[in-house]
Amino acid sequence: MEANARGMALVGILRELRTRFGADRLQPLVGSWGPVIAGVCAGRVDRTEWYPYEALVELLRGCDRSFGDGSGALCSDLGRSAGERDLSGAFSILRLLGSPQRLIGSCGRVWDRYYRNAGYMEAIAVDPERTVLRIHNFPAMAPEHCRMMEGWMISAMNTIGVHVLPGAHESECTSRGGAYHEFTCRWTR
Repeated sequence: MEANARGMALVGILRELRTRFGADRLQPLVGSWGPVIAGVCAGRVDRTEWYPYEALVELLRGCDRSFGDGSGALCSDLGRSAGERDLSGAFSILRLLGSPQRLIGSCGRVWDRYYRNAGYMEAIAVDPERTVLRIHNFPAMAPEHCRMMEGWMISAMNTIGVHVLPGAHESECTSRGGAYHEFTCRWTR
């Protein structure tokens, strides 16, 4: 089955790009980033609809080439913005779960809202000295998406009231021969 990304992921990125770089600069470029994202953006992107995962990949790769330096740093930064937005808005209800450990442990609920037929996310460890999140069964996850998820996870954790210490990173990745995508960090209150 083909992996899908929900429209709210695409809408959030497009909105952030418009804010940062202007609609006038963004509009003509999106059509050149790939046929799937060009087709999706030819109409109205619906936040609740499912779109081919390739549209997200083309969007991230294209904006990183056009507005970033090609290293994925812009994707990570877009993820940070999305994490702040999500945990302050759409997923703010998760803050009612209480402790940071319970919030981190609920990561799978967020993944399923954004991605379909794209594996699953689980918290392996949630302690301040070692927090590990993994995305299983999604070898097609693009490196640009990995960078975005790095930024999202750090930002989301900061938004729930913990301070992620330097060194947070994707410690294993299928694009580098890993069995899954693993994100590791340490944090304090």
